[in-house]
Amino acid sequence: MHDDLKTFPFTNKDVERIISHPDMPSAYVEWRELLPLLTEGARLDLGNILGWSYPVSRRALGSSRTVFRKAFDGISDDCLDRMMASLGDIPVIDFVNHFVPFMRNAGDLKQLFISDTVVSDFLDIYHQPRGKIPMPEHLMIEITKSCNFACTMCSSRTKGFRKELTMTLEDFGEIVRVLGRKASCIRLNGYGESTIIPGFMSYVNCLDEFEFRGLREIITNLSAPQDVYEELAARGFVIMASWDSTDKKQFVSIRRGANYPVMLSTLRKLGRSMGAEPERLVFLSTIQEGNIQEIEPLARFAAEIGAGLLIFNMVKEEGGSPWMNTRFGEIISQFKRAKDVADSAGIQIKVPDHLGSRTTDLDFSAKTPIEGCDMPNKEVLVHWDLETTVCNMFNPYSYGALFLQNVPRQQQSMEERASTLWNGPNARLFRERLGNGSTHPYCKECYFL
Repeated sequence: MHDDLKTFPFTNKDVERIISHPDMPSAYVEWRELLPLLTEGARLDLGNILGWSYPVSRRALGSSRTVFRKAFDGISDDCLDRMMASLGDIPVIDFVNHFVPFMRNAGDLKQLFISDTVVSDFLDIYHQPRGKIPMPEHLMIEITKSCNFACTMCSSRTKGFRKELTMTLEDFGEIVRVLGRKASCIRLNGYGESTIIPGFMSYVNCLDEFEFRGLREIITNLSAPQDVYEELAARGFVIMASWDSTDKKQFVSIRRGANYPVMLSTLRKLGRSMGAEPERLVFLSTIQEGNIQEIEPLARFAAEIGAGLLIFNMVKEEGGSPWMNTRFGEIISQFKRAKDVADSAGIQIKVPDHLGSRTTDLDFSAKTPIEGCDMPNKEVLVHWDLETTVCNMFNPYSYGALFLQNVPRQQQSMEERASTLWNGPNARLFRERLGNGSTHPYCKECYFL
């Protein structure tokens, strides 16, 4: 293999055997045959596991004991024996749909490998199918990974629109048509900035075309022209605007690339036009160590603009945030003052019930999933590349992809694939064994509000 995916050496010819014989036992399939079916991210992760070795990629799964040992670091010989023996019974299409995502997930679960529990649990769940649960009622769609900003707390820094990091309009429409039927809410998520997509309103039109009647939300950095937001408001969207400071200098230092005067004008006009429905204008403020003093001013600003809800989210930093402990009292004081301002203005405010590992003990704090979470039972996030993941908080845990690559779309049913993944072993493993703040490492100290 080659680490430059633009020169990816495998083609759809390599997958012909799998497409023709999806029930073929996985043990007899070579890695090279399934790689073209995967999303780019899955290829990259699996390539790392295979050591970017072309000879290894041509090895049958059933003779790849060393590959599985590397993927499941710390696995015992007995558990590995069970995994290898299972390959003779697992149809190759199931391996692609379920076992490849599990191999990717295992990297983040290494700290849980005290024993072989996670691997054994996964195999148990795979071999013991259960009844289906209702499809998710909250549908989060990350249309693009592209962004025109380079915010300090975000890794999505693409210097503008990137077509290759954007979901096609056809795929978006199919998601709305299939999953939107069961959803009570569709949110255009904000890791990338949806409004910078050329023809963005065509995506919005899909909601009307497929008669979606539920709640519509968009998270945005407010960089689009004013008429885009006026149109979204007219279409019934809740507009969730990312805004982290009332100070121009600090704002642009956080939201790098922002045109503060233009965005402020857009926000003020939006506040006036949505004045009769303030609940449809929401401030999302990410608190970092540098903008703690902005908590109370942001509450005053939200009231001035005419927002109906202000959400304070704490930044999630690799390695934790020791400053949350050292400045705990200061943050709590700011939250209390912001609450007084919000009460006086008649707006709703949400603050987390913990800062790092310490509880806030505020009677107005919103419960976060720190002690348990039911979101995996009712929410799914679909990334731009059609990978499905746990929740809006960008947990990297994957359920699998809604479509296989290098297979004509007309040969695949999104309805069947969505149900297969939503009720599959990765999703069930998360719900039954990993879905709380004390288990999955990414869920630790979650601030979902």
